[in-house]
Amino acid sequence: MTTTYTPGALSQSLFGSKESAVDNTVDELFKNSAGPSQVVLTPAFSNTSQATAKVDSASAKLDPAQTAREAVSKAKSITEIITEKKKEKKDLKKRKAEEEKIAEASKKAKLEEEKVKKSVEDEKERQIKQKKEEQEKNERTVFVGNLPVSTIQKENYKDLKKTFAEYGEIVSIRFRSIAFSELLPRKAAFISGKLHPERDVLNAYVVYTDKASAEKALEMNAQVFHDKHLRVDSAANPKNHDRKKSVFVGSLPFDAQEEQLWEFFKECGDIENVRIVRDAKTNIGKGIAYVQFSDRDSVDLALQLKDKKFGGKRKLRLDRCKLSVSEGGKPSNMNDKRGGKGAKGANGANGAKGARSSNGQQNSKPQRKFTNSKNTNENLSASAFEGTRATKDDKSAHKPKKHRIRARTIAYKQKTKNKK
Repeated sequence: MTTTYTPGALSQSLFGSKESAVDNTVDELFKNSAGPSQVVLTPAFSNTSQATAKVDSASAKLDPAQTAREAVSKAKSITEIITEKKKEKKDLKKRKAEEEKIAEASKKAKLEEEKVKKSVEDEKERQIKQKKEEQEKNERTVFVGNLPVSTIQKENYKDLKKTFAEYGEIVSIRFRSIAFSELLPRKAAFISGKLHPERDVLNAYVVYTDKASAEKALEMNAQVFHDKHLRVDSAANPKNHDRKKSVFVGSLPFDAQEEQLWEFFKECGDIENVRIVRDAKTNIGKGIAYVQFSDRDSVDLALQLKDKKFGGKRKLRLDRCKLSVSEGGKPSNMNDKRGGKGAKGANGANGAKGARSSNGQQNSKPQRKFTNSKNTNENLSASAFEGTRATKDDKSAHKPKKHRIRARTIAYKQKTKNKK
């Protein structure tokens, strides 16, 4: 079905015709609406002052000098930050270098300490090893004393080596205690032959390949070699000096020789060895000697020779060798050694104050006595050597010390006084 459109029909239907009355329907619809709109439109600037401030700030932002200053300040702060970062980096690097240096020094010190410690241990091991080698060598060595000086010559040296080679194979022979006539180095004096004319004996050490040969060679003790009685002993374990079989010899000439003492005491019995005490540097005698016999009875015979002149010139001072306390001897009295104001006692020593004098009178202070009893000696040992204690009543203990004035000082003071 088609409808034809008539112009004006729509407007007429909506607004009606001009002759019709006004339709109030639309007006009623607007009256029943939601009401007036609540949206309020505000202007961009509420007042003139705010607008002016924003304009001034905008103009300030646009100031090139201020912008330049801000840029420079910002650049400076960035430069400072970069510099600080570089400094921190440099300090960190320096600290690391110092730490590495300290660690390296500590490591080096530790290595040095270990090296020193190792060297000390090596030195100790070397010394222990050397000591063992020397001990083992000494066990294979014998001491030979009272050898003639002519032994250092080639022919006599061969005789000495041949004599001791009968007991085993010899490694070496060393000569010692050689007296020289000039103060030269020993090696130079030996090569040049500058020997002392009054010293015709020397000592030697003979080294064998084994210990058994050295023990066999001890049989050469007291044997005659080139008109000299030899004194042979072990270098490692020398034979102890037996004081009970020995005689002390004093007032001996400094140039005396061992062979002269052998000749002097030969009638008293078998002699084991003769030893003259000599100076370590010059090898010249000190005027004393020890003669050891094979048995104790020979000592009594030797003491009877005190009136016999040695070499037809002087009498010797002969006495028994004093025994030590461990060997059963008596401890010496310290008061006898001190002497003092007491008179000369009957034993020939200067008696101490309070000791018995030669006229038989006894002083007020008694003399201490010693016995062979071990317990008695132990009890008296502390009091015997303690001395007299000082007391309050002892005026001598509180004597004021006198000042020592030289004679020149006294003379000077006297001279000054006379001038005045």
